[in-house]
Amino acid sequence: MPEVRYVGVSPEFEKWLEEAALHHASMAAGDRASAMSEAIMRVGSAKLLFAIDIMGLDIGKYAVIFAPDGTFSMNRIRTKRGFSYGGLMIADYDGYLFLHNAMPNGCGYTVAKISPDLTDEQIEQILVQARKRLNQDVQLSTGNHFAGAYYAKDPLSGEDTGERYVLVHCSGHVGGAKLYDVSWLQSTPGFEEIQTPHGKVTVLTDEAKKEYLEFFDYADKGNAKNREAYLSEIFNEGEYGIICSLTHQGLLYEGKNHRLGVQKIIQDLMPVAFNPEEGVALLKGKRNISPASEVFLKTFTEQEMIIDKKYVRNLNIVPHGAGYEFKDKIHKIQIGLNKEGIEKITINFANTGTVSVPNMRSIRERITYRRKTPIMKQVAKFELAEHVFDLPYFYQIYPLKSIPGGLESKRTKQLQE
Repeated sequence: MPEVRYVGVSPEFEKWLEEAALHHASMAAGDRASAMSEAIMRVGSAKLLFAIDIMGLDIGKYAVIFAPDGTFSMNRIRTKRGFSYGGLMIADYDGYLFLHNAMPNGCGYTVAKISPDLTDEQIEQILVQARKRLNQDVQLSTGNHFAGAYYAKDPLSGEDTGERYVLVHCSGHVGGAKLYDVSWLQSTPGFEEIQTPHGKVTVLTDEAKKEYLEFFDYADKGNAKNREAYLSEIFNEGEYGIICSLTHQGLLYEGKNHRLGVQKIIQDLMPVAFNPEEGVALLKGKRNISPASEVFLKTFTEQEMIIDKKYVRNLNIVPHGAGYEFKDKIHKIQIGLNKEGIEKITINFANTGTVSVPNMRSIRERITYRRKTPIMKQVAKFELAEHVFDLPYFYQIYPLKSIPGGLESKRTKQLQE
């Protein structure tokens, strides 16, 4: 793993950076983005632990567990605050809400099965016309949001099952700034702002917590409804059936969990999206990672891991994608802090020199996506889910150009031309 160091750290904050590392555990694939993810998240965790300690609460009830797709975030504000992506955050405190600081937004997937009565030629005609109607949609052409249609193949034999699916990935427009910035609650009983040496942390209790969670629930349901509305704009009634609508960027259990890019296990099929060349895997989640959890637990000694084992043995976690990845190997990472949080990230690449940037958007050309194989190896190793179908691309609906960083299949290129 690359060497990680922090500069500009307030003396009273140094112990919390060290403490934060003891609250992190990871099953993330690779040693590039996964290392960056943990390095960035250590800042956010240190700030939350600082606040939790000031509130007189047990810091042992805070944990971050990175999923196979543990990575950094492209969101500038989230990175500045010191939070990354592809993990489950836990702050198991009755009556207190801390995890909204990591900016939940209700982003998720909606998956539908296309009617078997439609031929491939009919499906293609429907999708071509839908693309013309919706090609100006901002949500589906922003970042890594997309909509696509897929073949369903057996993951072992590669046999085409004849089933066709469609997937929509976006936050759905609802919630926005009110989920990220809670200043609208500052006059509400239960709003508290704690200034750490490297940026403020807001703590919500009582009425403030209640109002925020109610607003998140409203936004989350609205986002799912809007994702489903895309399907109704593409297909006529009876041409598809929704099989799941899953949030992978949001709060659960009265705000004690923040699924920061990971999915809650349900009985239905769950998608894990890769670059356009590799499509999507449909998984059926398992209730926890026991007995494979023992493999996970053995990577940490009793002295190293502060996380309560109950959080590991009952994870209820499935990755939602491959996660961002650096194209080049990394030798060193330096995180520079100021009074607001992360000011500068310096990366020493193995073959392409050293860069200093405020966030990862500044070096998008150096970033791709992880491949499918390393993610699915981790899913299998920790028995997170059963691999039911592979979904290679049938047709990329949106955006018009391929998702950045991934190779496109020949069919996708042909249909886009």
